Amino acid sequence: ITGTINGLATTEGTITVSGTPTFASIIGGTNPVSTITLTDSTTFNAAVSATTIGNNTAGKTATFADAVTGTTINNYGTLLFNANAAKTISPAITDNGTTTIQVIDSTDGAPGIITFSGNIAADTITIGTTTKAGSALFNGTVTGTNINVVGGDAASSAENSQATFADTVTVTAITLDNNTSSAAVTFSGTAKTITGTINGLATTEGTITVSGTPTFASTIGNTQRVSQLTINGATTFQAAVRTNVLTTTAAIANGTTLDVASTSTIGADITTSGTQTYSGAVTVTGTGTRTLTGTTVTNSSTLNGGAIALTITGNASIGGAITNVTNLSVSGTSTIGADVSTTGTQTYSGAVTVSGSGTRTLTGTTVTNSSTLN
Repeated sequence: ITGTINGLATTEGTITVSGTPTFASIIGGTNPVSTITLTDSTTFNAAVSATTIGNNTAGKTATFADAVTGTTINNYGTLLFNANAAKTISPAITDNGTTTIQVIDSTDGAPGIITFSGNIAADTITIGTTTKAGSALFNGTVTGTNINVVGGDAASSAENSQATFADTVTVTAITLDNNTSSAAVTFSGTAKTITGTINGLATTEGTITVSGTPTFASTIGNTQRVSQLTINGATTFQAAVRTNVLTTTAAIANGTTLDVASTSTIGADITTSGTQTYSGAVTVTGTGTRTLTGTTVTNSSTLNGGAIALTITGNASIGGAITNVTNLSVSGTSTIGADVSTTGTQTYSGAVTVSGSGTRTLTGTTVTNSSTLN
């Protein structure tokens, strides 16, 4: 169907589609129409402006290759947004059955960002596929069952898929599938709650970046640990977190357990109600004192203190050499299985157990144990 369609005045006119047409021209560009009702799969290759759009039949797909302006899209089937440049989708999207929203670039290469302005609800939301990337920014709330972020088939950054959430997310699960590119999620909202487990499709797939100040209500990496977790805004974790690599420049609070398989760069305090386990090399950054609070804090590889003080509030299990720390303080018990070197004091308030073979060397201005040393 070629030719613009407009209301005589704004929000005048109704369009009903019962076939499977492709609209090649703008709808509602001069005056938005009132209602567009779809009963079969329909493609819109140009911008659409209507107060209400109804994708009214289960199993049918409405495809939008350009911007959509309106109040509400009532979805009963699948909505595919496949623009190859940045576009805005202003209507809220409602979930009225078994529904899917797909954001997939129609061409190879880096995807344009599809910005959703309203609240979004769908059973399944998919960003990218194994052959094409996708990029979406959700400025409203997102509710549903599953969110899948899938990298494209390029072995470079050209087909990385990205989903950014600026508001509350309430789903069952978020899955990150790098494929042959990468899959990433960013949480940018202030004081928003993220409900839903987050896992890689396989172990060490997907990256998570926090630039806002969210609360995560569900586990991260519990089934398959993610590749990278970067915390740039004060973050609260209410369940266990497992990642391959950790980078923090802002505090982590209220976590249950934290488990890092590879390297950690710690630039802010971390508090957990359970254990903290750092299996790879740890680098402490920043100024002042870095405080790690948990039942037991374990470093299994080297820890470079970044020339600042390190306080462990809880028990310490030291399995890798600690160096470049000014003052080290442990409030609970300490198991020391590697050398510890500080430029200032070392204070061990609880019982100390030395483990391993050979000689264990503690180097500092003053080393104090206030309880037993075995």
